[in-house]
Amino acid sequence: MICRSSAGTGGDLALWAVMSETDAGREAAREAFRRVAVLAGEHRADLDAVVRSMNAHAWVGGGAPRFGCEAARHRTAVQCALEAALASFARLIVRRGGTAPAPPEVRTSLAMATSGHGTYRAVDPRAMTALVSCLAAAWERLAAAGERLHAELTGAGLDGEPARSLARAGQWAGQGSGDLRRRLALVLDAEREAWLPASVTGFEVFGGFAGDPLGVSDLLDRVAAGDGAALAALSALQDQGTGEDLAGRVNAWWRGLPVPVRDRLIRAAVPGQAGGTSGAPYGRIPGVGIGALDGVPAVDRDRANRMLLAAEKARLTAELDRLTLEVSRLGEPSLVLAREAPLKALAKIGMVERALSPGDTDRPHAYLLGLDLTGLGRIIVSWGDPDTAHTTVTYVPGLGSRLSGFIGDIERARALWRQAQDTAGSEDTAGSGNTTEGGNTTEGGNTTGSGNTTGSGNTTGSGNTAGDGPIASIAWLDYAAPQLDGSLFLPDRSVATDLPAVRGARALAAFHDGLHAAHSPAVPARCLVLGHSYGSLVTGKAARMRPGRLADEIVLIGSPGVGVAHAAQLGLPADRVWVGEAGNDLVADLGRFSHDPGHRSFGARRFHVERSVLNEAHSSYWDPGSVSLRNLAAIVNGRPGDLVRPRLNERAYLLMPEMAPGLAENSDPLGEPRQAALTGSDDAPSGDRDGG
Repeated sequence: MICRSSAGTGGDLALWAVMSETDAGREAAREAFRRVAVLAGEHRADLDAVVRSMNAHAWVGGGAPRFGCEAARHRTAVQCALEAALASFARLIVRRGGTAPAPPEVRTSLAMATSGHGTYRAVDPRAMTALVSCLAAAWERLAAAGERLHAELTGAGLDGEPARSLARAGQWAGQGSGDLRRRLALVLDAEREAWLPASVTGFEVFGGFAGDPLGVSDLLDRVAAGDGAALAALSALQDQGTGEDLAGRVNAWWRGLPVPVRDRLIRAAVPGQAGGTSGAPYGRIPGVGIGALDGVPAVDRDRANRMLLAAEKARLTAELDRLTLEVSRLGEPSLVLAREAPLKALAKIGMVERALSPGDTDRPHAYLLGLDLTGLGRIIVSWGDPDTAHTTVTYVPGLGSRLSGFIGDIERARALWRQAQDTAGSEDTAGSGNTTEGGNTTEGGNTTGSGNTTGSGNTTGSGNTAGDGPIASIAWLDYAAPQLDGSLFLPDRSVATDLPAVRGARALAAFHDGLHAAHSPAVPARCLVLGHSYGSLVTGKAARMRPGRLADEIVLIGSPGVGVAHAAQLGLPADRVWVGEAGNDLVADLGRFSHDPGHRSFGARRFHVERSVLNEAHSSYWDPGSVSLRNLAAIVNGRPGDLVRPRLNERAYLLMPEMAPGLAENSDPLGEPRQAALTGSDDAPSGDRDGG
């Protein structure tokens, strides 16, 4: 038996010095090694549950990635410290003339089931509660383990750094446990009230851990104080599309502002209002505008943009009147030409006003989510509130799209909304909602000071439904689409290159970040993107920027290619990618940008589109009553069983002999086996060809 001195650490050191060359010394070292090996077995997995929760995506957004990295780093540090302590005692045994014992396994594996595909959700409160408990337990265990290991190491005259590593990991766990417990209380309160969006929940939980290399927090603070330059800088960051958490930060910041501050910011860029500007160029809405920020709620963006539109109309009208008076007074011909710029800008404003007008009862409320009157112009219009919709579909247009002619595209989005309503068999009982001056809609017409909806949103109880809940159908033109003009020969603007699509993809990804961030947690969320023509290339590139997070499903129609060879490369399972092509659509036959999506080797689910006249096929997908529009509505409604299948035509067409009934017995008009066409599988062909 080994007797320990009661003289404390000094006595222990003296005892070890005396025994260093004896059998008892070797045995003491072996006993210490065994005790440390037991300690390692007890504490090597103390942080495993924490890291496993992070890897399993119990939450996303905010500082979660940084927190997860810290957890993984401390877990590794604990295991390395235990290995280092064991190695120190093994070397001590060798120095005492013994044989180094085999070290026990200290590293642990983290086998786990990965999270499945689903909608954006910032935090799982139950998982967070469990995590806080795990952190608290790890704090106590690692603190005790550090003390035990320190006693063993220093008692043997060895370096105590491994014990200090355990203590640091325990301290980190204790601090994290206390901070997250406090934040979790806020999260649970918000969950019970069912008003706080998931993005805000995520940022409340991880605000203390979120990194901010771009200085977004400082910019937001400056914007709240009325700094226009900070707002422009924030908009520039948004245009880059690289900050995936930017929209969530914006939403959390906006929700936390007092109502008077929100009202002031909404009015800040309007001439004649507080903080407003004047003398802006023709057609340029003064300032960047809060309405352009992704992550701001739709009702507030709509209010801000409508106010800016009305103010710009008044400014341009006054300028036009001034120029008209000057022409009459001076008779100067050059002033006649000067009237052209405000006239063109006012024409664009008139188009926007017509598109947003309530019209008949067939229309839901239109939300103006973005507007730029300069150059080709940009605009985002949503039929229905995307923040409370159960299903949201964003239509991305292609070649030739510009603001002056975009009213047809806005009507396409409305036609899809209407068709989805009819397909779902719902009634439009309050399609346009009760609106206030800013276009805000609320239950019963009541509004908050900032334009936020009350109750559960403006669509509650209305007919804005498809499938199991409300829908929002968005016409999105927030990029410079290529044109058939002189820009055809400019590489950065030509339809023959993908450069315009690269810029458009950044804006589309940022916009969908905003949809996810602002969506109400009280209702389910399903998101689709519908890319047409060159817009499908924009969609494909945005999908690769946000793999699995841009949307739940992607629909491509009349596509010349999306930049990938297979549907699965778009970041979604291939069966969540849909392709439709009219048989005479020459653009869809190009396969200009990588592989032809209409070919069955692309791997997407193809839906039937009828043939059309050659010069109309590329724009026929939204024709009233068409099979293509009905099938698009079935996809939006999440009802693939409602898809219209191709069938044999009983009459022969002189210009389309492949539709004649006298075809080979074993094939249908689409080049598919007849039995497959008649039974109607989900992979039914999209047009009159095999995609080759």
